[in-house]
Amino acid sequence: YIAIQFDYGAAGDLQFVVDKGWIDVINSRYIVGLDGLSLPLLLLSLVVVPLCLIYSWNHIPDPGNPKAFFVLLLILSTGMNGSFVAQDMILFFVFFEIV
Repeated sequence: YIAIQFDYGAAGDLQFVVDKGWIDVINSRYIVGLDGLSLPLLLLSLVVVPLCLIYSWNHIPDPGNPKAFFVLLLILSTGMNGSFVAQDMILFFVFFEIV
């Protein structure tokens, strides 16, 4: 959906922007959006993570904890995707630290 609705003629501008107040004390805002550079990175991570989930479904070692593995992989995906769309430095730092 994102790749279809994205306006490639205005790839230098932010699209799909969400701008909300977040931490008023330090004037930080929750701003996420896509531009022409972050779109391919986001799409690539949205393809690679499900492929990793599918591959690892039957390849987890026996003493391992599969629930924890899949939860951590989804948290990693959240951090990656957030890092690609974050437009505030503090928000980027939070997502990057999740990764």
